[in-house]
Amino acid sequence: LVSGVYWISCAVQFAKPVTLEIQHCVAVKRPEQKHLLSFATAQCSQRQLPYKFDVMEGGVFSLESSYGSISVKHFSCFAILRYIPPLVGFSQPETQPEINYIAQVFQSTIGSRQWQIDVVVTNDLPLNIKYVRRSFSGKTTITSLKVNFVGDKITVCVDNEETDRNWNVLPITHPSVEKTDVDSFCMDRAFPKCDFCATWRGGEVELLPHVKLQLKGAEPPKNYCLLFFAHTSQAVQSVVLSPKPGLDDRPTLPQILSFPSSKGSINL
Repeated sequence: LVSGVYWISCAVQFAKPVTLEIQHCVAVKRPEQKHLLSFATAQCSQRQLPYKFDVMEGGVFSLESSYGSISVKHFSCFAILRYIPPLVGFSQPETQPEINYIAQVFQSTIGSRQWQIDVVVTNDLPLNIKYVRRSFSGKTTITSLKVNFVGDKITVCVDNEETDRNWNVLPITHPSVEKTDVDSFCMDRAFPKCDFCATWRGGEVELLPHVKLQLKGAEPPKNYCLLFFAHTSQAVQSVVLSPKPGLDDRPTLPQILSFPSSKGSINL
């Protein structure tokens, strides 16, 4: 499956077919890749997992578009499937389209000098993005990075060369996310994510040095983010700069402290 699964019902019979449009997470960049996508349907009476889909005839998938459309005579359970051709040797055929992924980063305060950082990776579908943000609504949304897997997993780690030595950032869970877990994720399973605890062990400063997180195994350039934490008399501010090569364009302390809310996010 490369889309959400939609149950649609209507008490009125159609006078004529209607066009159904569904968003998917496949990057269709070449004409031959369109034929690897298809619509599928399951009976509305089917309520138990796994769904048994039947491939539908027809359907239109356009280049550089994340939507597919099909003409239907009645509503049921619909989704979009991606056909994976057999492997040639040990490599994937060149016609295989890429799946788009997104890494969402969240932060929450767990102590006077401690923060928890959550990095959640899912398919780049609005349904997944909204579900993750709703599930982490009690935390601050730092940033979202569109990423692609280079291999079988993405490993989140701290860039020690560009992170102050007074930061102690330790993994709470395994620091890697497997591609197979992301592709098979559904809402009754645990999130494909990495959790970290960041502790400041230095002295009292108004603006703490940034923490640089790297996503190894993710295709550049969007493979890192910078986390900034600032102590104020009213609240803890968290600011992210993501992602831009070089550190010369970071916001200055007056710029950060002039944000209208106590929590902000900058994307450059």
